[in-house]
Amino acid sequence: MTGGAGFIGGWLYDVLVSLGAKVTAVDDLSTGRTKNIDHLTKNPLFKFVKSDVCAFKSKEKLNFIFHMAGHASPDEYQMHPIETLQTSALGSFDMSELARKNDATLLFASTSEVYARAKEQ
Repeated sequence: MTGGAGFIGGWLYDVLVSLGAKVTAVDDLSTGRTKNIDHLTKNPLFKFVKSDVCAFKSKEKLNFIFHMAGHASPDEYQMHPIETLQTSALGSFDMSELARKNDATLLFASTSEVYARAKEQ
């Protein structure tokens, strides 16, 4: 899973590991935090790889890929526009290719920022 040290990633890992799934967290820690996954580091089903999603390669057989890497807030992506574009475009392409090569299911998660501002009632 990319963006694996993010808030949602930490919770998702808890569930997946409790179900017996072997998981690999990929995160460059630009916005993710190790405190979200520290409690899993001693579990043999869990592996952390510090890497930019655009540089991540794997020779392991993958069944599912959760692609959740990215800068989630306007302040973050405005301060890091190039990294945001690279993660969104190249990272998504790379994860799509990895899924294709593994015949794996890819789940791409976005942020609430893709939706227009809700009208106040």
